[in-house]
Formats: sequence, C-alpha cells, structure tokens
Amino acid sequence: MLDGCDHVPGWLARKPHDSVRLRTMVTHIEWEPGAVHVDTSKGSFSAKAAIVTLPIGVLQARPGDAGAVSIHPAIPKLENALTLISSGPVTRIVMLFREQFWRKGKLAKAGFIQSSDPDVSVFWTLAPQRAPMVVAWAGGRRGAALARLSAGEREECAITSAARMFGLPRKKLASLHIESWTHNWEEDPFARGAYSYPMVGGSEAGESLTRPIRGTLYIAGEATVDEADSGTVHGAMRSGYRAAKQLSKNLGAGV
Repeated sequence: MLDGCDHVPGWLARKPHDSVRLRTMVTHIEWEPGAVHVDTSKGSFSAKAAIVTLPIGVLQARPGDAGAVSIHPAIPKLENALTLISSGPVTRIVMLFREQFWRKGKLAKAGFIQSSDPDVSVFWTLAPQRAPMVVAWAGGRRGAALARLSAGEREECAITSAARMFGLPRKKLASLHIESWTHNWEEDPFARGAYSYPMVGGSEAGESLTRPIRGTLYIAGEATVDEADSGTVHGAMRSGYRAAKQLSKNLGAGV
C-alpha cells in the first residue's frame, strides 16, 4: 500500500467503528464456551467470543516475560501447535536517498535484487513507484547478526552492502543517503520475532489453529495461513478475514 501499513489500523479505527485502543497491553484471557474476559493495562473487557491475533513469539512467552499473555483455561490444541512452530529473525533497513541512483546503471529497472552478500543479501526498490527509497532485508543468520547491532551499525552495514550490490563507491552512496528506519522485532516484547515457520513435524500446526475453539476463541495471524502467504502482511490480513467470518457465522451475524 502506497501510504504505509499504518493505514490499516487507521481504517479499522475510523468512525463509527472507533473502538481501537492504542497503547493497551493485554495481560490475561479468561474464557469458557460462550464467554471471554480480557484483562488489559487499561481495564477489562467481556464478550461472547474473541479473535486472538498475537504473534507466535508472544503466545510462546513465559509467564512474567514482558508482553506475555496468559490464557486460562489452557488450550491443549494451541499449546501443542506452539511446540511445532517457531519465530524467525529478520532485519530490515529502509533507506531514503537524494535520488534514484540505481536508475543510471544496469539495474535501472530493478525491483527485487538478491545476492550472496555476507551482510545484507536482499534489496528492493519501491517499483513500480518512482521513489528514492531502497529496502535492505536480511533473514536467518544474517538477520540475527544484524539484529544484535545498534541501529546506526545496521545502517552502515546496509549502505556498505548496497554499494557492493549496485556497484557504487561506498563514499558516493553514503553522500546520497538521507535517513534510515529500522526495527528490532527480536527484542520487541510485543513481537518476539519477525515471522513464523513450521518446525520438523509441524507442517499442519498452522492449519490446526484455523479451527475455532469451542465457538469462542478464534486464532488469526500469519502463522495460520498456508506456506505461500505465511510471514506476510497480506497473509495476516487474510487470516483476520477468515477468523471474522467464522466468528460471524457462529454468532449468526453478518460480516
């Protein structure tokens, strides 16, 4: 989306549906068939059913960990699935430049570029939009290594790798750089990882979470969609629509 993903919660919070509460941390979910009670940092809420969209890393957090959410009574199906899914590391650095420097070279029409660079191996532009912005991305071991660095050090690594990738002198590319944005999902207590992936024996773990729990709790999130869309924003959104339809059907309401 052209204006950024923050427009999604903005759309959800639009009037007359202005019920999105920001900076509100869920701490405990108490449930029984047909009733849910949720405790948060800003009060408690009750409903007939609830959709749980917490990241896998948060669902796996231990009691007492920052950002952890306890669920009572425990849900064996959920707990079993959580032993078969893990969260993977990703480091992303979004870099703004003074110009679209790549349009002057052999990668003028590039949209997505992958290499064997030891630090940052994936880059993409905002093509087909013409904007002087490049996204640097590293997953797995590379991503974990970058996540341990400071934001400034990550930026330096991204510029160095980009210079190698695009065949430019590092000093030249650094002179064109204006600003960077990055986020450490590994250390974020409300994320605890960037994306999910099935472990050995967990090929069906995500799919098992798509089935409603006693018609009361519905699990959504990128971990519950098929492999092609797992780890993606559109996968998470698709899972939300699925869960909303399930809940609406069970409560006899329209979506």
